[in-house]
Amino acid sequence: MQEPSKPRGLAKLWREVKRPFKKVLREIKRPFRQLYRHAPEEQVAMPIELVEHTKEYADARHKPFLAEVYLRDDGRVNLPRIELYPVLGCNLRCQHCAILSPYRKGVIRIEEIVRWCETWNKKIRPVKLLFVGGEPFLHPDLASIIIESHRIWDDSELEIVSNGLLIPQTSQSVLDALKQTKTRAVISDHSGTDLSSEKIVAACTILREKGIPYELRQSNTHWRVQHQFKENGTPVAFQSSPRDAWSVCLTRHCHTLHNNRLYKCSILASVIEGVNEGALSSELWKGALSYSPLSSDADTNSILEHFRSGFVEACSVCPEKCENVESRQLSAVELRQVKQRTRRTA
Repeated sequence: MQEPSKPRGLAKLWREVKRPFKKVLREIKRPFRQLYRHAPEEQVAMPIELVEHTKEYADARHKPFLAEVYLRDDGRVNLPRIELYPVLGCNLRCQHCAILSPYRKGVIRIEEIVRWCETWNKKIRPVKLLFVGGEPFLHPDLASIIIESHRIWDDSELEIVSNGLLIPQTSQSVLDALKQTKTRAVISDHSGTDLSSEKIVAACTILREKGIPYELRQSNTHWRVQHQFKENGTPVAFQSSPRDAWSVCLTRHCHTLHNNRLYKCSILASVIEGVNEGALSSELWKGALSYSPLSSDADTNSILEHFRSGFVEACSVCPEKCENVESRQLSAVELRQVKQRTRRTA
């Protein structure tokens, strides 16, 4: 039996209902049209659709990474990714920066980075090696860091994550190193201002002309709350259930190498190292200090157990619920006041 067709009057009414929503969607997309017009479609990631970060979503995201933690035939542990932080500070002051870059400063000497990589190359092999920060393009020896890291882990994919604002003025040697090592550049638009959009368009143009693969992400549209803030603006840890925080964690696979120690995730690395640097208050972040990263003398079984295991007590410093907020840049005065209060409580 043939189904009755939809009444024409109802279809017309539905079109009228949809029209204002389509108009709003066009207005939302308008600021990004020029940006994407300057980059080949296959090299650009379109704005990420906001999804509810449930336990199932986090588990589905983490499952393929967990499968990549295993003992290789050469005796090294295979890890899905390792993050390196050549620069601790940043040229932006993002209030909700997950690794608290506005409150930290300094660069890591290339000799130190090479020593860490050569030490851990005997024990692990990352599928992907990422240079993150902070802002890696602030490092004066970035070209050499890229070349040396590729020499040590020559079968790992390289990726550099940047806000893109410094790429238009970067040196030719850095661009040559990116191309030579086939390093993928990930430009993460953190501010979303008209000025930053112009610079990011210029960055994409340079990368495309140099034949360097790149991806563009609108991080400013989906900032994830990673820390709490006191009334005076000082960042403080959550006091969550470690199990619940782990269940919605999106950085479980962001293993981090810093100070020749291997961390379970980038959040714990940034907090613990920030406390050691005096940039963060040990009293406000004491929940993270119960965690012990792997030292350079860790054996194969210890590494496998460390990264195959689930939550640790220090996971309590992270939120147990996912919340997205608008991007916000701290003013120079706000940041200076927070740093002064931190020094008094450190």
